[in-house]
Parts: sequence; C-alpha cells; structure tokens
Amino acid sequence: MALWATVIRAGTLVVDYLLVMVTAVGVIPMIGLYLHQASGAAQNELTTSGTVALWIVPLLFVVTLLAVAEIALMRWLWRTGSRWIASIREHHVARKTTGK
Repeated sequence: MALWATVIRAGTLVVDYLLVMVTAVGVIPMIGLYLHQASGAAQNELTTSGTVALWIVPLLFVVTLLAVAEIALMRWLWRTGSRWIASIREHHVARKTTGK
C-alpha cells in the first residue's frame, strides 16, 4: 500500500518537474524571443519606455499567466493522486476486513 502511494507521489513530482522545466527552458524563452522581435526592440527602434511597455510587461504577463496555470495543474495532479491513494487504501482495508 505504501509502495503505491510512493509511486503515485513520485510520478506526480516527475510530471511537475518536467512541466516546469519545459516551460522555463523552452516555452518562456521562445515567447520572449517572439515578443522581442515583434515589438521592434530587436532593431533598437524603441525607447526605454517603449521597451518596457511593448516587450517586458507583456512577457511578465505571459510568464505570470503560465505560472498560475502550472500551479493550478500541479494542484490538480496532486489532488488526483491523493484520491487514487485514498481509493487504494479503502480497497486495501476492505480486503483485509473481508478476508479476500
């Protein structure tokens, strides 16, 4: 029984880690690159205020939005794992009491 709980928790942590790493190493830099090129900051056409308004603020908004979505997904995964563990425990207790 404890083995299943460990496997479920470890699996959840691995999925969480992979999700965060893919986002941090792949998705966010690509979005930053796109915003940098699309805003004109790559050609030095923007002033400092323009760079903040057209590149940095949208990037921070997208990063915050991604972080909130990832946290919600990670909480959902953890709660789903908790339900699975509770279900396994109930089944294990039922098997012990009935002797089957």
